Amino acid sequence: MDILTTNQQLKRSLSDPATNRLIAYFYQLEHPVILREIRSVFSEDMQLDKRLDLLIQTGVVERKDRRYRLLLPVYQDFPQSALYKQLTQLIGTDELISFVEQFYPEELAGPLAVTFDLPCRTFLENNSYELVTLNAQGITSLTLPNYFYYQQEKRPESFGSLEKLLGDVHPGFFFNQVELLLAALLKGKQPKRNSIFLKSLVMTEVASAGPEWKLEVPVVQEEAELGEVASLWQQYDETERYFAFYQLLLRLLGSKDSFTYIIQKKA
Repeated sequence: MDILTTNQQLKRSLSDPATNRLIAYFYQLEHPVILREIRSVFSEDMQLDKRLDLLIQTGVVERKDRRYRLLLPVYQDFPQSALYKQLTQLIGTDELISFVEQFYPEELAGPLAVTFDLPCRTFLENNSYELVTLNAQGITSLTLPNYFYYQQEKRPESFGSLEKLLGDVHPGFFFNQVELLLAALLKGKQPKRNSIFLKSLVMTEVASAGPEWKLEVPVVQEEAELGEVASLWQQYDETERYFAFYQLLLRLLGSKDSFTYIIQKKA
C-alpha cells in the first residue's frame, strides 16, 4: 500500500517501518478500537502516542468517541471516472504523448492510498531535447532515462550491458553528445563514426543501425494545441484528474512494460 501525500511530516514518518506497521494494523481492522487495544499490540513502540497524533492530524486515522479507525481512503483500483471517459473520446493515440507532457500531475495532496502500482516517468533532457521513458510497473526496462535514474544507487542486474558500455558518465555530458546524434538522425543524416553514445541508442532501441540509421521512437514537438482538453481538465477536482491521467498513461503504454519517446523543444 502506497500512501500519497504532500505533507512532509507525514512523508518522513512513513519512511519509518513502525508507522507503516501501525497503518497496516488499522487497515485490517473491522471495527474501531480503543487506545488500550492499540497499546497492547504495539507495547514496544515508545513513540506510539506521537505516531497516533500525527496520523490523526494528517487525516490518516480518526479518533471519535475514544475509538480509533482508519480514515484514509484506500483505492484498490482506478475509480470510475467521467473525466477519463471524456478524455478518451477527445484524445487520439497521436495526441496522447502531448497530453502526458502538458498535463503530468503534481504530487497529489492526499492523503490517500493505493494498493496497485501507478506508472512512473523518467527522463533525460537539455535545452534542445527530452528523452522520456514511461514505466508501467517499476523502473526496470533497459532505457537511457531509466539507467541514469539509478546513478546514485545500485542498478538492477538487467542494466549490466549498458553499465559496461557507459559506466558512470555524467548525464549532462552524455545527453549533450546524444543531442548531436538526435539532430543528425532527425535530418536524415547518417552518423560518421561509431561511439558509445551511438551504441547506447541502439542498445536501448532508440535508433537502429541499418542498412540506414534511423530513430525508432516517436518524436513530438514540445507543445501541441489541446485547448478543449485543457478546458475540460479544469472542471474536475485534483483527485479525479490524478487518476484519469494515469489511466490515460496506461493506455499509452498498452501491453508494454515501458514506452520511450523524444520531445523536440522549441528553439
